Amino acid sequence: KANVKVVLTRTVEQYFWKEGRAVPTYDRENWIDFERAVVTSKRPDEDEKEHTTDWKLTSGRISIHYAEEEWNDYKSLSDSVLHIDLRNWADICVVAPLSAHTLGKIANGLCDDLLTCILRAWDFGNTKKPIVLAPAMNTAMWEHPLTNMQLKTVKSLGREEGKDAVVVVQPVAKTLACGEVGV
Repeated sequence: KANVKVVLTRTVEQYFWKEGRAVPTYDRENWIDFERAVVTSKRPDEDEKEHTTDWKLTSGRISIHYAEEEWNDYKSLSDSVLHIDLRNWADICVVAPLSAHTLGKIANGLCDDLLTCILRAWDFGNTKKPIVLAPAMNTAMWEHPLTNMQLKTVKSLGREEGKDAVVVVQPVAKTLACGEVGV
């Protein structure tokens, strides 16, 4: 059984949630299956406290969180803080796709949306709570010297007793959003 919480950055929202925009670089069939699973699933019970849209599935739960949700439910000092709740809840953090923009924010400690706040609060040194980064950007951005420097910075935060708590999944060659073929 898996419980999955998806945190969408503003960039990903642009790709997947705007009506009438076809994006040739994502797997439409798998995304449609995901949407179908979400739409046909049962809504949570009223007594379940959730910060966001949540669906029960037969094999677990998928919750979707949006970038601007960070402070929506926060009204007073006694309220829970979403990025801390998600950080404490998660066993692993997978950032896919990781844009050049988000990589730069993570490497420099910026936290202006839900995802970057979660990562700013993350225990990078804990190899039992790894972070998996899957960079996805234009080839020119991928090959830029800052990208390598920023990846090294983020990876260096996740070292404990010689073990890596940050794993980088190398990009693959395919047709990019701009129409070029690259990584």
